[in-house]
Amino acid sequence: MIKCSGWCLFSQSYASVVFIPRAHPSEGGDGNSVVRETWFLLLIGGTVLALVLAFVGMLYLRRRQALSKELGHLNGM
Repeated sequence: MIKCSGWCLFSQSYASVVFIPRAHPSEGGDGNSVVRETWFLLLIGGTVLALVLAFVGMLYLRRRQALSKELGHLNGM
């Protein structure tokens, strides 16, 4: 039998520091995390998409307004 003191491969202190990968990542850990839920990911994705579309729309309207201001004096008579 192997006896060791301190940092041995089979000691409890070694096992608590070194990450030992599991065969299936879903085993143990925080399996019921809301971040991994499909509805939450869709909610975050939809929110980000809506913010990006609102930003692009705001830029488009500002550009269009600035262009019409610059060309406003060319109305004709």
